[in-house]
This record gives sequence, C-alpha cells and structure tokens, in this order.
Amino acid sequence: MTPPRSSRARTPGSRPLLARLCLAGALLALLAPWVMSCGEEASPPAPLSDTAARARAVFASFHVPDPERIPSRLATNPGEPWGKFVGSEACKRCHEEDYDQWRGSFHSRTLYDATGDTVFGDFSGTKAFDASEKEWIVKPHSAADPKTGLTRFYMDIRVRTVLEGGTGEAAHRDTYGAGILPRMEGITTFEVIYAFGNRRHQPYVVRDQAGQHWIAPVYWNDVRKEWSYDGWRPYVSSCGNCHLTGIRTNDKPWYPTQARIPDTFPPHYNRRPEEEQWAEGAVGCESCHGPGLDHIRAVESEGVDSYRRRLASGAKEPSIYDGKRGTFKQHLDACGRCHNFFTESSCTWQPGPMGYARDANYRPSKPSRDSSPLIAGNAMNFYPDGSHMSPCTAIAVYKTSAMFRAGVGCGACHDPHGTDDWADLILPIHNNELCISCHLDLESPAAQAAHSHHKAGGPGNLCVECHMARTMAFTNGQEMMGDKIHNHYFSIPTAVRRPGGPKSACNICHDDRSHAWSREWLARWQAEATKRGPLKKPDVPPAAGEAGEDAPKKADPGK
Repeated sequence: MTPPRSSRARTPGSRPLLARLCLAGALLALLAPWVMSCGEEASPPAPLSDTAARARAVFASFHVPDPERIPSRLATNPGEPWGKFVGSEACKRCHEEDYDQWRGSFHSRTLYDATGDTVFGDFSGTKAFDASEKEWIVKPHSAADPKTGLTRFYMDIRVRTVLEGGTGEAAHRDTYGAGILPRMEGITTFEVIYAFGNRRHQPYVVRDQAGQHWIAPVYWNDVRKEWSYDGWRPYVSSCGNCHLTGIRTNDKPWYPTQARIPDTFPPHYNRRPEEEQWAEGAVGCESCHGPGLDHIRAVESEGVDSYRRRLASGAKEPSIYDGKRGTFKQHLDACGRCHNFFTESSCTWQPGPMGYARDANYRPSKPSRDSSPLIAGNAMNFYPDGSHMSPCTAIAVYKTSAMFRAGVGCGACHDPHGTDDWADLILPIHNNELCISCHLDLESPAAQAAHSHHKAGGPGNLCVECHMARTMAFTNGQEMMGDKIHNHYFSIPTAVRRPGGPKSACNICHDDRSHAWSREWLARWQAEATKRGPLKKPDVPPAAGEAGEDAPKKADPGK
C-alpha cells in the first residue's frame, strides 16, 4: 500500500517572503482611492445580519471537487515511451517517495482508459445532446462487450447540416481551426477510448476512421450533471500539450496544407493519424525534469550511492534537471508551460539537465474582440472589461500580483509531486493554515476575525474568498465548468466593479446586495483599521529555492 502522504510542515527558516506583505497600513492605503473614487454619497450600511444567511448559502453551493473522483489506481496513463522518454514508472526505483506522492496527485490522472470504473458521464442512452444552435447532435450510450462482459462506451454523432446551408463543411472544422475532420454522412458511431478530467468535467477521446485522436464534441459537466458542448478538437495538438508527456511530432508537414501544432517554435507538426504517439498519458516526471534516459544511464554507470554522494557534495546535476536546485524563474517556467496559455509547446520547449536553455516563446494574452481560440487575446479568456477569466492564464495573472513582486513562487503554496489536498496545497486553506504560516500576526482566530470583519470559522473569514476571489472559469467559447474558481490576483477587496467585469469578492457571496453596499462597509472598516495602526512586519527569509538572484525585485505596482 502507498503510505499516507502528509502536508509539508513550515519552519520559521523556510517561510517565503509572503510575510513581507503583512503591512496592513500599506494594503489599506491601496484600498482608499478605490473607495473614495466611487462618487457616491456615504450612507449608513444595512446590517450585515440581513445578508449573512444568504452569503453562507451561496458559499455552500460552490462545487467542492472530490480528490478521489478518479482514484489514482485507475489512472492507467496510456502511452508508449520513445527516444529518451522512459516514463514515470522508471523513476520509481530510486525516487519511490516522490513517485508515490505523484501517483496521488492530479498530475498523474490527466488521461486514463474509459472503463466502467472511470467514466462518470451519463451513457445510459436516454439522453442525447441536441441543441438547435450547435452543429452536432450526439447520443452517448454504452453496451457490454459480448466476449469480456466489460462495459464499452460509444457516441452516435451526426452533423446538423441545416446550419451550414445543407453542406456541413464548416462544422467539420475543429474548434481551434487547426484541423479538419473526415467527412461524415448520416450517423457515425465512435467508441470512447480514453477520458480525462477529475474535478469538474470529463471530456472523452475517440479515434476517427484514419486513426487520429479527437476530443468528442460534448463532455460531461459534473457540476451541472448534464452534457455540455465544446466542439471537436484534435487531442494531441490541443489538450495533449499539457495533459501528455513526450508528444512525438514531425519537423515537416506530411501534406502541403497541414497546420502546425500551436505554439511550436520552430513549427512542428502532428504525425500521420495512424502514427500518433506520446510517451505517457500523464503530467509525468519528465514533463518537469526532462527526458530521463541519460539520467538513468548515468546513475547505472556510476552507482546509486556514489552518484548521490557526489551530488550531496555540491556537484551540479549532469544528466537531468533537479528542480530543488532551480531558481525562482526556472520554477515559474516549469509551471507556466501549462498554467499559462500561449506559452511555447512542450514539443519544442522542454528542460535539459540545467533547466530551460532559453526563454519560451510566448504570445502575451491581451483582451481582443476576436473570438478565435488561436488568437492569444481572444474573448473567450477575458471578461468584457479585460479581466482574465481563464484559470489557464494563472501565471499571467499571478505576475501582476504583489506575491510575484515579493518573490513568492508557486512552490510556496503547492507541491508539484502532490499532497492530500485536491489542489496539491502544502497546508490546508479551509482553516487559513496555509496563509497564516507566513502572515504570523493573523495566527489567532481573534486576529483573523478582526482583520476579515467576519466570524472566525465562517466562510467570510477565509483568506482566499476575499483575496483570491472566485472569478475564473474554464472557457472555450462558453463557460465550461459551470462554477467559478479562485483567481491568483491576490488582490485587496475594493467592491468596485467595472462595466463588463466580474463581481467583486464581497458580492460573489453577498449576491443579494449591491456593490455600493459593499463599498460602504469597506469604508467603515478602513476607518477602524486606520485607528488600530499597521500590523507587525516580521522579517522572514524566503523558502529555499523559491527566491534567488533572478527573483523579481519589489517594484512600482504601476509598472
């Protein structure tokens, strides 16, 4: 059995620079201009008790993912090692503890075989997806294999040709515009081969007649318990870049008009449909550390004990990237490759023994009226006011925050190998333990209640609900997941809502009150905090490996 994993404990010498942000006076100074610029006459705010019950009900309605929706033992990680990719199983021999942690993480469950134990969509055959404004009509169903008795899953799919003037040509283009489906006449039955998704939805992978892998046009929305539309997408070149390890590609097209894999530099192309291949159906060890064959050969040649002694003496790692020795920027690069849309694809950008040899090509994501998914600033990733909507731009959002400017990296809160928490957090957030491990002046329940102006132990007293407001939603032309999740702005609540922007942190829970009502309360609390004076600013060093010489320096927030 895999031993239970425990959260990584903090020690006074390992707390990151997050503690330097505890100066309440500076934070409240930022709040004042927003409150005073509202141009509204102040009036006594309505009692909080009138809306408290409603806020608690809203909070209780938020979707809470089940960490074991797809148990790690069922994550088959289909793939075939090739070249210098060896697969995560090969790492287990020497790194068993890290491997066991990874097996329990969501990184290990990004692709798995579609079986009766892993598919949670409604394949009863009683419910078809037939929205009049969408191009495809889909009827999911299942049947027992007559030879094995195991359940197999299918989708009967046909194009709604009336939308295309009777031809259906445009419907056969994939959502990203990078490929064209084989022509389908009438109803075509596809067998579901793989599935992915653990927390909020479950898309399905099928193969066309030529053998190419595609994301089926509908996915199971586990929040709403219904089928939702997403359009066709070529699996390897759209989702695979972040959900697979070691995609095998060509450096030349195999037919004249073949589209490049998005964000490959220089351009790379999918292999012929029957030749599609990847090393591992997971975000495996080699996704972050690079191909492992040279490392295994080096250790086998020198001997494990000798190799480890040499590294312990301070020698540089000669055969594979060691994240524990990485700098702030290298850690950010490793996470940003997937957690920042429009960063260069792993097909052409992957770490070597000393990390990434160059900066990734990146298309800055900015608001645009263009709705094409191939445009970095497309409207699907932004609210109309320009605020980020997609959680897949988490790193771009984070780089605008005071956390980034203070040199607080992803590893200050998350363990990429996994923890018992569904977001792989190193400490819990349901009791503020993660936040107060750095914000020491807020360690006591009384201090937290005084800071948040909400009862200790209640949802309004949770740091993340105010400073990481639930404004993000996975999108692909529509809101995919049916719920909002926390952003990484780490901002101060202002209750100022720009036209077309998301609700403020206050009004996400207090949805029965106006933003003006929230601003009145914030103004009152600001006055009280000014009288109390600033919180103590502890002098706490950064966590090991989190901030180095290339960590960002504190800068003018306006820059």
